[in-house]
Order: sequence, then C-alpha cells, then structure tokens
Amino acid sequence: MGQDLPKNIQKLCYRFVNTAVKKGFITEDQLKDAMLKQLEDDLNERPHRLIGTILFEKGWITWQQIDIVLKELFKKREG
Repeated sequence: MGQDLPKNIQKLCYRFVNTAVKKGFITEDQLKDAMLKQLEDDLNERPHRLIGTILFEKGWITWQQIDIVLKELFKKREG
C-alpha cells in the first residue's frame, strides 16, 4: 500500500504534486481526484500507482510536464 512507501519516496511524491500544481500543470481538484483514485486502488489491494501515472492516464498532465517536474526536483536535490 502507498503508506508503506519509504519516507523519502513519500516526501518526493509530495514535492512532485506540489511542484506540478505550482507550475499550473494540474489543478488542486485534479490532484485531489488522483489521490482519491490512488487511495481507492490501495484499499482495494490493486497495484499501487504513482500520482503522476494516474494524472497522465486521466489526460491531465503530459509526459513532458512530468519530466519537467522531475528534472526540477532532482536539480534541487543536487544543488
């Protein structure tokens, strides 16, 4: 389940969605919907999916936008 993810991965997921919202790639309502879908999957013992994957599957974010967010996150970690 999602809550079983290591703390550093949970923090990275939080930073991913926070950055995606700040950049205007997704809305807070889209994020909430994706988080509910992720929780629903976890509670029903379906495979855990990353929020970015759910957002992409719903057509709310592109792979290019995901790449932009990830590059920014890892740039901050290295700097």
